[in-house]
Amino acid sequence: MIEGYRGIRERHFTDLDTGSIDFGIRDQKGRAIGYRWSIRQVNVELMTAEEYAVSVACYLSKDGEPLDYIELYSTPTRDGISYGPITKSIKVDTLEKARQHAVRRTEDARKRNTKKFAAFNKEVA
Repeated sequence: MIEGYRGIRERHFTDLDTGSIDFGIRDQKGRAIGYRWSIRQVNVELMTAEEYAVSVACYLSKDGEPLDYIELYSTPTRDGISYGPITKSIKVDTLEKARQHAVRRTEDARKRNTKKFAAFNKEVA
Protein backbone atom coordinates (compact mmCIF):
# COMPACT_ATOMS: atom_id res chain seq x y z
CA MET A 1 0.00 0.00 0.00
CA ILE A 2 1.13 3.52 -0.74
CA GLU A 3 0.65 6.01 2.08
CA GLY A 4 -1.93 8.70 1.29
CA TYR A 5 -3.59 6.80 -1.58
CA ARG A 6 -6.61 4.54 -1.97
CA GLY A 7 -7.07 1.79 -4.55
CA ILE A 8 -9.83 2.22 -7.12
CA ARG A 9 -11.91 -0.88 -7.79
CA GLU A 10 -14.00 0.59 -10.56
CA ARG A 11 -15.03 3.88 -12.17
CA HIS A 12 -18.57 4.28 -13.48
CA PHE A 13 -19.20 6.78 -16.32
CA THR A 14 -22.40 8.49 -17.39
CA ASP A 15 -22.27 10.68 -20.50
CA LEU A 16 -23.82 14.10 -19.84
CA ASP A 17 -22.97 16.13 -22.95
CA THR A 18 -20.98 15.76 -26.14
CA GLY A 19 -20.39 18.03 -29.07
CA SER A 20 -18.22 18.85 -32.02
CA ILE A 21 -17.64 21.82 -34.27
CA ASP A 22 -16.16 22.36 -37.72
CA PHE A 23 -14.21 25.63 -37.63
CA GLY A 24 -14.74 26.23 -41.35
CA ILE A 25 -11.01 26.11 -42.06
CA ARG A 26 -8.96 23.57 -43.97
CA ASP A 27 -5.46 22.20 -43.59
CA GLN A 28 -2.95 21.92 -46.43
CA LYS A 29 -4.61 18.66 -47.58
CA GLY A 30 -8.09 20.22 -47.62
CA ARG A 31 -9.35 18.44 -44.49
CA ALA A 32 -11.90 20.24 -42.32
CA ILE A 33 -10.39 21.27 -38.96
CA GLY A 34 -12.57 21.14 -35.88
CA TYR A 35 -12.87 20.09 -32.25
CA ARG A 36 -14.79 17.49 -30.22
CA TRP A 37 -15.55 17.35 -26.51
CA SER A 38 -17.30 15.06 -24.07
CA ILE A 39 -18.54 15.69 -20.55
CA ARG A 40 -19.30 12.80 -18.24
CA GLN A 41 -20.21 12.08 -14.64
CA VAL A 42 -17.65 9.86 -12.92
CA ASN A 43 -18.41 7.82 -9.82
CA VAL A 44 -15.44 6.09 -8.21
CA GLU A 45 -15.79 2.86 -6.26
CA LEU A 46 -12.87 2.25 -3.91
CA MET A 47 -11.31 -1.05 -2.91
CA THR A 48 -11.59 -2.22 0.64
CA ALA A 49 -8.36 -2.09 2.67
CA GLU A 50 -8.09 -5.87 2.32
CA GLU A 51 -8.48 -5.78 -1.48
CA TYR A 52 -5.92 -2.98 -1.78
CA ALA A 53 -3.42 -4.84 0.44
CA VAL A 54 -3.38 -7.87 -1.89
CA SER A 55 -3.79 -6.10 -5.25
CA VAL A 56 -0.95 -6.47 -7.72
CA ALA A 57 -1.78 -3.29 -9.65
CA CYS A 58 -4.60 -0.77 -9.60
CA TYR A 59 -5.43 2.85 -10.31
CA LEU A 60 -4.96 5.08 -7.29
CA SER A 61 -6.86 7.98 -5.81
CA LYS A 62 -5.23 10.41 -3.40
CA ASP A 63 -6.82 10.63 0.01
CA GLY A 64 -9.28 13.51 0.03
CA GLU A 65 -9.95 13.51 -3.73
CA PRO A 66 -13.67 13.53 -4.55
CA LEU A 67 -15.19 10.19 -5.51
CA ASP A 68 -17.93 11.76 -7.63
CA TYR A 69 -17.07 14.45 -10.14
CA ILE A 70 -17.73 15.72 -13.65
CA GLU A 71 -14.96 15.32 -16.21
CA LEU A 72 -14.35 17.11 -19.51
CA TYR A 73 -12.06 15.76 -22.19
CA SER A 74 -11.57 17.01 -25.71
CA THR A 75 -9.59 16.46 -28.89
CA PRO A 76 -8.99 18.16 -32.24
CA THR A 77 -10.60 16.71 -35.37
CA ARG A 78 -9.82 16.49 -39.09
CA ASP A 79 -12.84 15.83 -41.30
CA GLY A 80 -14.77 15.03 -38.10
CA ILE A 81 -12.34 12.28 -37.00
CA SER A 82 -10.29 12.69 -33.84
CA TYR A 83 -6.54 13.00 -34.32
CA GLY A 84 -3.61 13.80 -32.10
CA PRO A 85 -3.62 13.63 -28.35
CA ILE A 86 -6.68 14.01 -26.17
CA THR A 87 -6.16 17.06 -24.01
CA LYS A 88 -5.73 16.59 -20.29
CA SER A 89 -9.11 16.00 -18.71
CA ILE A 90 -10.53 18.57 -16.32
CA LYS A 91 -12.39 17.56 -13.15
CA VAL A 92 -15.07 19.98 -11.97
CA ASP A 93 -18.06 19.84 -9.65
CA THR A 94 -20.84 21.11 -11.94
CA LEU A 95 -21.98 20.56 -15.51
CA GLU A 96 -22.05 24.33 -16.09
CA LYS A 97 -18.34 24.66 -15.20
CA ALA A 98 -17.51 21.79 -17.56
CA ARG A 99 -19.43 23.50 -20.37
CA GLN A 100 -17.58 26.76 -19.71
CA HIS A 101 -14.25 24.94 -19.98
CA ALA A 102 -15.43 23.26 -23.21
CA VAL A 103 -16.27 26.66 -24.73
CA ARG A 104 -12.90 28.07 -23.66
CA ARG A 105 -10.96 25.10 -25.07
CA THR A 106 -12.91 25.23 -28.32
CA GLU A 107 -12.23 28.94 -28.79
CA ASP A 108 -8.53 28.47 -27.97
CA ALA A 109 -8.35 25.66 -30.55
CA ARG A 110 -10.15 27.82 -33.14
CA LYS A 111 -7.64 30.66 -32.63
CA ARG A 112 -4.64 28.32 -32.79
CA ASN A 113 -5.81 26.56 -35.93
CA THR A 114 -6.92 29.73 -37.71
CA LYS A 115 -3.41 31.09 -37.24
CA LYS A 116 -1.73 27.76 -38.06
CA PHE A 117 -3.62 27.23 -41.32
CA ALA A 118 -3.98 30.89 -42.37
CA ALA A 119 -1.94 30.34 -45.54
CA PHE A 120 -4.50 27.76 -46.74
CA ASN A 121 -7.56 29.83 -45.72
CA LYS A 122 -7.07 33.39 -46.93
CA GLU A 123 -10.78 34.19 -46.65
CA VAL A 124 -11.00 33.02 -42.98
CA ALA A 125 -7.83 34.70 -41.68
